[in-house]
Amino acid sequence: MNAKEGLKLVFGSGVVYVVMAACASVGTMSPSDTSAGAGSSSGTAASASGSSSGGSGSDGSGSSGGSTGDDSGGMSLLDALTDPVRAANADTTQSGSRLKAKYYVGSDGSKQFAGWHDSMLNVDCVFLLASDATTRCLPFGGNATIIGGVFPDSGCTQPLAVTSKGCAPATYAYQVNTLSAASGCATESFRIFQVGGAYSGAIYTGTPANCSEQPDGGATYRATDDFYSVGSEVAPSTFVAATVQTDP
Repeated sequence: MNAKEGLKLVFGSGVVYVVMAACASVGTMSPSDTSAGAGSSSGTAASASGSSSGGSGSDGSGSSGGSTGDDSGGMSLLDALTDPVRAANADTTQSGSRLKAKYYVGSDGSKQFAGWHDSMLNVDCVFLLASDATTRCLPFGGNATIIGGVFPDSGCTQPLAVTSKGCAPATYAYQVNTLSAASGCATESFRIFQVGGAYSGAIYTGTPANCSEQPDGGATYRATDDFYSVGSEVAPSTFVAATVQTDP
């Protein structure tokens, strides 16, 4: 291929792109564009007849009215050439009837997903495996606290919820347990309990088979932590279930 043929190929491709963009621009011209264009004809006609209402130009020719249509059409063509396709929004996060998406919103207009809020329970939650082997949005973070290895009874059977000293009590407490699968592979899941009132009695540690009271009654533990009674386990079905889907 010689230089002349190469220029023809490049120029021909450019002409095809320009024509396609122009057609798209004309096809999407708004009613205001066509009415403005019509102003050009009326303005010219008025100029020919000498009517004072023909246009707003300083020479009374009506040319200013006609320029409106030309400028609008030119800008539409320029827009089509420089930005023919709008940028797609890649954020697919979507609130549901109950779970609402939370965002960090910057003062400059930036926005980033910040987690989920269960509007029915009024708690923040994250998707975890629940004790029924179903992925659910379970209370976590400030709404839930851990169940530590401390107990209020001499049999070490009723656990206590633990929070850092001075922190507000949580609504829920969670406990990690193991789910056994048919394959023999173990999977960690979460059990959720309701948090009760503050506990200030004796503290026991150990297991049901070997449980003992702390010598100081738990004063050492209370120096750094606060303790709360634990209510009954919350049914997993209380929380929103989810499945994992993969785009085709």
